[in-house]
Amino acid sequence: MSKLETFWDYIDACINGDRLMFISITSSAEGKIPAEGFKYGQGKSSLAGGFSKGIHKQYHSLGDLQAEKLVKENMGYTWLHHVEAVRQAKKQRKMVYVMDDLQRIAGKSVSRKREVQEWAEFFSTARPLFAIVIATCPDLGALAKCFRDLMMFEIKVPARGIYEIQMIKTKTIFKDPLNPIKLLHYLGESTFPKPSPEWEKWYKKWRMEGSYDVFEEMVKQHGYDKVEDPDIIPPEPTEIQNAGRMLANARWNRN
Repeated sequence: MSKLETFWDYIDACINGDRLMFISITSSAEGKIPAEGFKYGQGKSSLAGGFSKGIHKQYHSLGDLQAEKLVKENMGYTWLHHVEAVRQAKKQRKMVYVMDDLQRIAGKSVSRKREVQEWAEFFSTARPLFAIVIATCPDLGALAKCFRDLMMFEIKVPARGIYEIQMIKTKTIFKDPLNPIKLLHYLGESTFPKPSPEWEKWYKKWRMEGSYDVFEEMVKQHGYDKVEDPDIIPPEPTEIQNAGRMLANARWNRN
């Protein structure tokens, strides 16, 4: 029988017992507590930062300011952030790392993208580099399946300042052992305070910069800012093109 009973037992097992787990923090999918249903703005990132801060304070014996500094250094929004985190973790294992709004780069719309699948496979073997990875997203359905399958806990935020902890358990159906099912196991609920004003100010600036960088990348990738030259005159249609149009019109008129 397992001796791990509480959420913090699992955290301690990862940090002191050389294990790895993934935690999702969501807000729109209702659990035990009735939810307001908002996908954004419910405090998921604040709660992720709060858990990260609490872990750093407890296991590093740090004060608030030092712990908040580590929270900022161990939070990522883009693939480049995650690449840098892995390189840092090679020098020293990261106790906890936050992937903020993971659906932006690993959402269900890119489930079949090879890059996303390779990253999920990499993180599934990243135990020497990370102990705990926390991902925020509106709900688990917003993530690519390869990342969704990594999650061991779902922390639901039904309203600002409230959360409940659900463990995602995988159960084998003996009549169909190759298709296990996932069930939620309720572990408890609590409240969480607002982050410090300094952290809130930093987070808004950090996310604004990250979001704008992503925006510019999208504009460049899709060519939205290309200006058409008004002096360019389209070429005249060829005889073959004109003949094709006449034939199509004749068929249309017969019908």
